[in-house]
Amino acid sequence: MCVLKKNNFDSVLKVEIVDSRGQTVRCRKSLLYGQSEFFREKFAKQAIQTEEKTVVTLGEGIRAEDLRSLLEMLKKGRVSSDISKVFRVASVAKKLRFQTALALCRERVLLELGENNCASIARTAHLLNLPDLENAALEFAPNNVNWK
Repeated sequence: MCVLKKNNFDSVLKVEIVDSRGQTVRCRKSLLYGQSEFFREKFAKQAIQTEEKTVVTLGEGIRAEDLRSLLEMLKKGRVSSDISKVFRVASVAKKLRFQTALALCRERVLLELGENNCASIARTAHLLNLPDLENAALEFAPNNVNWK
């Protein structure tokens, strides 16, 4: 039987995530474990800790602010109306393998896809290594853009 002291309870259930700039995000391990293959693998490799908090350091290119937006999106089930923010969240979701979040971002971007922005969406998706969005934008262009 595992007995936890009240002050250690948070350290078992929560994780602190630190980006390359030292910014942090705190969240429940259960959310990360349930939504991200990256975190499932990370937590599976760690021994169960009852006395120390879990700290995960993110690699370059993943900002705590964008991870925070991703987690907020998963909690609320709503995607930002700011497409640049959606792309940043999609990039983090891809890197950390949050499949549900990536699908929500993809759906949001595709809703915004139009003849005035298909080229910029394709270019941004290419730069962020989001090939499915890039291909969708490229496929949209020949069929829907009036090239006068």
